[in-house]
Amino acid sequence: MKVLSQQNESLDEICFRYYGTCIGTVERVLEVNPGLCDHADKLPMGVEIQLPEISAATSNRSQIVLWD
Repeated sequence: MKVLSQQNESLDEICFRYYGTCIGTVERVLEVNPGLCDHADKLPMGVEIQLPEISAATSNRSQIVLWD
C-alpha cells in the first residue's frame, strides 16, 4: 500500500496509524523505502511511502501480567 505523508508527520506516527504499533514496523518500512533516511525526524508533506504487508506474527511483544 502506498501512502503520502502529511506535513511534519513522523514515520513512527505513520506506522502506528496503519499497523497499530511501531515495534518492528518502522524498521521494516525503512527497508522497503531506503530514501526515507534522507529526511529529518519529521517528513515534508507528500512523501510517498510504500507500506509492506506485515503479519501479526512479526510483532513479538510479550505480555506482562502484573497480578495473578
